[in-house]
Amino acid sequence: MAIYNIPEYRMEELEKKLAHISKKCAKYGNEFSYTKCDPFFETIKEDSLGHDFTIKLFPVNVSGTAHIDNWEFVAILEHHYNGNIIKRYNTDIEIPERFKTSPNICEHCHVKRDRLNMYVIHNTETNEWKQVGKSCLKSYTNGLSAEYVAAWMSAIELLTDAEGRLLGDIGDELSDGRCHPYYEIERILAAALAITDKYGYRKADDEPCTKNIVKSLLFNGIEQTEQLYRLDLPTENEIFSASASDTVKSIIDYYQSIENDGSEFLHNVQVILSERYCEPKNFGLLAYLPFGYKKAMEKMARERKDREDNAGYEYFGEVGKRYKNIIVTLSTLTSYETDYGVTIIYKMTDTENHVFTWKTGNYFEAGNYIAAMSVKDHKGYSGQKQTEVTRCKLESVEAAA
Repeated sequence: MAIYNIPEYRMEELEKKLAHISKKCAKYGNEFSYTKCDPFFETIKEDSLGHDFTIKLFPVNVSGTAHIDNWEFVAILEHHYNGNIIKRYNTDIEIPERFKTSPNICEHCHVKRDRLNMYVIHNTETNEWKQVGKSCLKSYTNGLSAEYVAAWMSAIELLTDAEGRLLGDIGDELSDGRCHPYYEIERILAAALAITDKYGYRKADDEPCTKNIVKSLLFNGIEQTEQLYRLDLPTENEIFSASASDTVKSIIDYYQSIENDGSEFLHNVQVILSERYCEPKNFGLLAYLPFGYKKAMEKMARERKDREDNAGYEYFGEVGKRYKNIIVTLSTLTSYETDYGVTIIYKMTDTENHVFTWKTGNYFEAGNYIAAMSVKDHKGYSGQKQTEVTRCKLESVEAAA
């Protein structure tokens, strides 16, 4: 059984072909098996793009050849001036030495012409070997080989040479949308953090939006992104600094630690953050996270300050009871219109860390008063204990004197 690493965007095509091959194998009484394993990511250097990019690969285990009259496909011969490059797909059998230097002649039709590849086939009964062209290959195997299909996709399209340069046309497939790169989530968040810190968070209908700036920065680089959007971005060392990395880890930890109460947004974010890489179609969610994290931290800081500032405040009295001769300082909180006129909400404080709130239609100047009041309820607001009162009667301290 051979193992091949297939790019994500070719899996659907592969599985359709293998399903067809499986039927042929069943028809001719040949064994066949196929298993798809858990995916992994690989970073590749593509010279035509000028930078690294990451793609998702699926390891597949494939075994079985649909052959006729005992002929099986074994290898591809790639003809060169000083000999042939042999790309084997059946590693369980030795290939005769002659194929290393054999001429570019099909041993079925005996036609000599400049073919890019010749195909080595083997007869499992007679042990006969032949090299044939692609058209003649069908005469022996109908061109149906599970190893050949999988190997053509991985070995020809994705194998790298000794210098690590990608062979094939992945760059073209990236540009036309057939294949899309993946990016490390921490790098996406670091880029979004730097952009948000400098320009604020820009929504999808802003031009340019944060998501598109991040996408361009990671795919095209800082210089091209600055030219494209007329921005002045931080340097790469600043964007991906150690301090930025620490903040990014805090952002990830924060969102992963939130207990989801049914939010679809949070569910989607937590699923994405559970992986190492993200594809561009989900950049919008990640681009928002530094801004959302900053808002959450600011809110937590305000709440913490409110708790600290209001730690000494207590509720006054008992609900339902009336109290007299309480010296308070009165101020207006807010007012609003009703069907019966204007309602004013007052705030009153005493010298013993009590805060009172009172709703009335009567107007009073801010100042010090002697109050009589009934306790209606005990409530909290922004971490502060407040006593809601009713039936207040106020007498100015100056008038009482």
